[in-house]
Amino acid sequence: MHIIHIASECAPFVKIGGLADVTYGLSRALANQEGISVEIILPYYKTIDTSSLASLTKDPLSTTDCTYWKSSFDNITLTLVEPLTNNFFQRDEIYGFEDDAQRFIYFCQKAFNYVKSQQKDAILHLHDWHTALVALLNQRADKPYPTLYTIHNLAYQGPCSNATLQSAGFTTQELSLLKEQDHYLLMKAGIEYCDRITTVSKTYAQEIITSEKGGNLQPLLFAHQDKIDGIVNGIDTEYWNRQTDPYLPKGFDKHAMQKKLGLEVSDVPLVCSVTRLVEQKGPLLILEAIKETLRLGGQYVLLAAVADPQITQRFLELKDEPNLFMQLTYSEELSHLAFAASDLLVMPSLFEPCGLTQLIAMRYGCLPLVHATGGLKETVAAGKNGFSFETPTKEALRACLHQAFAAYRDPQKWQGMLAEAVSEDHSWKKSVKKYLTLYKKNRNLNR
Repeated sequence: MHIIHIASECAPFVKIGGLADVTYGLSRALANQEGISVEIILPYYKTIDTSSLASLTKDPLSTTDCTYWKSSFDNITLTLVEPLTNNFFQRDEIYGFEDDAQRFIYFCQKAFNYVKSQQKDAILHLHDWHTALVALLNQRADKPYPTLYTIHNLAYQGPCSNATLQSAGFTTQELSLLKEQDHYLLMKAGIEYCDRITTVSKTYAQEIITSEKGGNLQPLLFAHQDKIDGIVNGIDTEYWNRQTDPYLPKGFDKHAMQKKLGLEVSDVPLVCSVTRLVEQKGPLLILEAIKETLRLGGQYVLLAAVADPQITQRFLELKDEPNLFMQLTYSEELSHLAFAASDLLVMPSLFEPCGLTQLIAMRYGCLPLVHATGGLKETVAAGKNGFSFETPTKEALRACLHQAFAAYRDPQKWQGMLAEAVSEDHSWKKSVKKYLTLYKKNRNLNR
């Protein structure tokens, strides 16, 4: 069985968020299965990191306007799509441009042309809005490939104009299925045309077909609910392993972290958030968690990438608090140290398709405190391996934080919860078996 992942990100080559970790982690787990070959197709961004690749060669299927570069890693074939007649991927950032829809339409077309040119059986696994149009292109083929489409985050749907789609050669009939009021959504192509759809947790799969959580695409998703499955993400347990973590000095603990960050060395609860300060992640609830932690006599470490200057200013008002360390830029090293040293992770996302941070925290012995939504609800059991609250309000968060501090003061209870969290298996082992089942069903349906 040959599985081709077509995605906009894959760690360690290009990573903005969890999509990159999932593309890599799932592909690597699949490649370790007997009888499975795996390929990943990515845009060849200016910023892509190919330093870990032994070689990079030009594929004979390259054309006058597009070069396909080939390499391999971890028993996975890597194909990079490089445009020769435009600068779609020769930019300092990979997202955030007015022509993003046009850029990824181009990528979908060139990636699918390459797949067809290989002339071999395959199962296509598409990820998020960036690659959804491959599903539509696939339907035009004389013999369509079996397809699976994963929605990593329904909030990002790929808005596009009529003119952009028409200029790319899509018909009026095809456009009608992508229409959403006065614009078009590329994500619709994946939902409409793929054989199967997955989301990154069972709970999120159930949420997106409800009027409350499904938003503007709820009617379409509800109509296709029979082909939707939820499979919770795993994490790379070789990379996220505190026994071999290169970022962790030998014997690193809470006191070492406090010294490193200039906090008072103490046995008070050390609470952290490793996040992005965007609306989805509940920044105002994180702000409340910081204030309440300080009121309760704890310490807080905030590591966060920021986007909104107004939100940033709210946090900067607390910068002189002696029991708070705050760094508003992402740091891979400090993230690892925070997971290893902190007692509690606060993750109050308003919605969370799966979440990887809580899984990493538990593996490192840091109990998660979460809003019970999506994958957080599925992976964090209150009083067993963490703490959770049902409604995303300041009052509910404060009450949950009080419960966590009370548990911390009960060593027997706390150690029992830690033992449960650390012992849980959040690798890709279980999830990859579920994906394989879906791939096989898709392959059989398309024969």
